[in-house]
Amino acid sequence: MGNSVAEPQAKAQPQLPIKKENRISLTLLDYKKLETKIPQGRIPEGPLVNISDVENSTATPYMVTILAYIPDNDLSTPDNTSGILLERNKIYLNYYGVIEVEYVNKSGVTEQLKCRDFRIEYNCEDKASFYDLYYIQFNYQLLEGTVPVDGILVRNQDDDPRTDRGTLTMPAKPR
Repeated sequence: MGNSVAEPQAKAQPQLPIKKENRISLTLLDYKKLETKIPQGRIPEGPLVNISDVENSTATPYMVTILAYIPDNDLSTPDNTSGILLERNKIYLNYYGVIEVEYVNKSGVTEQLKCRDFRIEYNCEDKASFYDLYYIQFNYQLLEGTVPVDGILVRNQDDDPRTDRGTLTMPAKPR
């Protein structure tokens, strides 16, 4: 059973938009550790993710909320440090642009979907037995001329790569 974090974690300071070359800007809203020492057998296959609305709506910027399970082992700096720093040069939120993802719809038919690729990146060199649960919330804004996509893909990206985990998320409302 996991242990609740007793004292509040320092909130990450909101950052100015940082990623303009990929046609969006990112702003960190909140980052905190919610729970510690969660056994490996109790964590889901990927992060739990929610997005505020579909991209072609008028509700901009789009808010993304993530519950991510990250190993409680010592972490080292990941390969990509170009995004938003979340924790002591060890955990980053990075954006990789738009990718096409295949998925099986409710009817069992394979379809392709254009998604924004976000990754919570860290580097854990040892096999983890326990994980910490983090709450991450950020906004992203499409810059002028950016074409909307159908969903977002959020991954826990361990650069070691034994424990890569991901979640494909689409808004509940169809376009």
